[in-house]
Amino acid sequence: MRPSSTTGRHVRPTLRRASEDAPRSLRINDKTLNDWIIKHSKTGRVTQARTEVHKQLDAVNRRIHELESENRFGGLAF
Repeated sequence: MRPSSTTGRHVRPTLRRASEDAPRSLRINDKTLNDWIIKHSKTGRVTQARTEVHKQLDAVNRRIHELESENRFGGLAF
């Protein structure tokens, strides 16, 4: 028997248990944690920085939603 196989038997259950306990301790869905891990491995970051262009697009989309709502209610602003 190789020494690495002995070590592997002890390490793998520990890592598996840690990966199962982490979402529970963070009070998040295990898929969410997995998505964060994948995103971090690809980009080195979990979230994207909001650029000024993104902020402007958000403002434009909010305004479009407001105008569509006004059109639905006959131009009455609430």
